[in-house]
Amino acid sequence: MQINNTITRTQNKVLFTLGEVYLTIGARKALEESNQSANEFLAKHSTGNWGLVCEEDAEENDFSVREGLRK
Repeated sequence: MQINNTITRTQNKVLFTLGEVYLTIGARKALEESNQSANEFLAKHSTGNWGLVCEEDAEENDFSVREGLRK
């Protein structure tokens, strides 16, 4: 899987507000076991760091941010 984060290569600022955020039981358990906070991942996501996604998904996310979609 290739990772492509074109937006974060050029800027590291918040690109959009998150709105309502929900945490599943499984995600909570995984965060507790890894001693990490959901805020770490949410902060990355809001700056365009999509994590481990394929190039097509990263490009679609970048496009959606640029065009103001998926609000």
